[in-house]
Amino acid sequence: MRSIARAARPEVERWLARGVAVLLALLVCFPLLGHGYTLSYDMVFVPDPALNGRTLGLDGSVPRAVPMDFLVALLARVAPVPLLQQAALLFCVGGAALGAWRVSPARTLPGAAAAATAYAWSAYVAERLVMGHWSLLLGYALLPWIVRACVVAGREPARIPRAVVLLTAAGAAAAPTSGVLTGVLVLALVWLLPFEARPRLAVSGAVVVFNLVWALPGALATGVLDRSSTGVEAFAVSADTPLGGAVSALTGGGVWNHLAQPASRVDTPVSAVITLVLLAAAGLGLAVLLRHRDSDRGRDGDTRRRVLLVLIGLGLLGLALAVGSTTEPGRDALASVVAHVPGAGILRDAQKWLAWWLLLVAYAVGPGLERLVRAFPTPQAAFLLVAGALLPVIALPDLAAGVAGRLERTDYPEEYAAVARLLDEQPDEGALVVVPWHAFRAWPWDDRRTVLDPWTRMVDRRVVVRDDLELTSGVVAGEDPVAADVGALLAEGRFDAEHLRALGIRYVLVDRSTAGVPVADVSGTVLHDGPLLQLTGLGAVTVDPDRPRGIGFLVAVDLLGAGILTLMLVEFTLAAARRLIRFRPSLSLGGSSNR
Repeated sequence: MRSIARAARPEVERWLARGVAVLLALLVCFPLLGHGYTLSYDMVFVPDPALNGRTLGLDGSVPRAVPMDFLVALLARVAPVPLLQQAALLFCVGGAALGAWRVSPARTLPGAAAAATAYAWSAYVAERLVMGHWSLLLGYALLPWIVRACVVAGREPARIPRAVVLLTAAGAAAAPTSGVLTGVLVLALVWLLPFEARPRLAVSGAVVVFNLVWALPGALATGVLDRSSTGVEAFAVSADTPLGGAVSALTGGGVWNHLAQPASRVDTPVSAVITLVLLAAAGLGLAVLLRHRDSDRGRDGDTRRRVLLVLIGLGLLGLALAVGSTTEPGRDALASVVAHVPGAGILRDAQKWLAWWLLLVAYAVGPGLERLVRAFPTPQAAFLLVAGALLPVIALPDLAAGVAGRLERTDYPEEYAAVARLLDEQPDEGALVVVPWHAFRAWPWDDRRTVLDPWTRMVDRRVVVRDDLELTSGVVAGEDPVAADVGALLAEGRFDAEHLRALGIRYVLVDRSTAGVPVADVSGTVLHDGPLLQLTGLGAVTVDPDRPRGIGFLVAVDLLGAGILTLMLVEFTLAAARRLIRFRPSLSLGGSSNR
């Protein structure tokens, strides 16, 4: 199969890999490109996002989007927010595809393409896009690039791998779960590949520092994560195929919110069966790679063996967490860990950890397909390999076009920006509370899609919204103690200016266009009374806000992380410049020169 071999056509591979990545990204994201914002569940981008202490976790709140909110708000000063969002979404798909292609051990072009489609065109990507977990998908897209960067850096084991440090920083900045997914992979590779002590320690220290940027605010937050079994049960893998939860996890799906599951998987078993066929090919590919492991010689062979061991270990760990959550003993064990281990609450959403499993599947699927077609002549083998690469798209056609139209562009009404400006012009003291008392909104101007309340990102002050997660199976308790107090006032019928001011709340915003039980008018000064929003000022607050703990320590960690990142960026840029200077193409024509 020399005519389709990667080694025989490096230039063709380079452009074909990019073309496939761009094509997949556009197939998914083309309805989302242009003017407007894509809003769905946790995916909340707003005009002119606030740049304040909350974005770095300095206000005492639980840091769910630290420091990504800070980076988005910072970049919004120089680029339109819709452009930032669309670039991120394109990378979630295209970056994942290109990274999987580049790291695949497949020997043929269609085999590498199969790795790209298996990784980027999956139920995991579809369901997390609908859930709005774009920052998690950024970390997912970074995983194959981390493997590639570690392999390349391992050829110079005495040097600190700058690219690995930069990718580690990107993963930690994306989201807490992304930080764990990428950080654990980096640590496993750096300590198992033949790096020397200095780069190992340097990279390990960078992983710790970058992840402390979000982990430390979480440890010092005034809120307390729910450690009951309710959250573990609510976030367990939910069957999105007729074949059950274990098969859903095996095939990369099973997000806990059934409203985010693709119809092609839910309605019939065909999608899961096709994906199981692809998994069988990946299993064969894994056997091929394990068999070749014993025959590999030299440093490159040793590196491939160690990478394979890391991918197998983490892949099986991620699969075990997900499948375990479908069983009662597994949920009990996870609930016990969450209850007794600080920070283990991040494990509750067990399906997230399938990212490692899908990386292993993508890594092995190319060699497996190549082994299956080895007996065929090249033309037929090439055709069958291309067909194998298309299996993920055939299995999940509704990932295309914004997950079958579930994601679309919209724009905020002008009234929202006007009220945000009005609030920012008011005295700094006092928080804002938003009612109806729900964590999520559903507006007619966004086709009634469920979206997390946006006001925490829109104004430069403390915003109190309900942070309990309301599910059909029950309520997962939130972490904000002030929100809990506001909920108690509403339940007791004491939602009035006096009691709200005692909690440090100075403004009440009524969102008239969303679903929910309206509250009685609160006495105060009406600052805005429009068709969509009403803003009322309650007067000066009667309590001083609590000073968050450990601000100096948090700032020091942020500065240390920023310093390491800046140093690596400078060194990376200088190294690139040196390579460019050394590359001096001849300007002569036809081999002649004028001297």
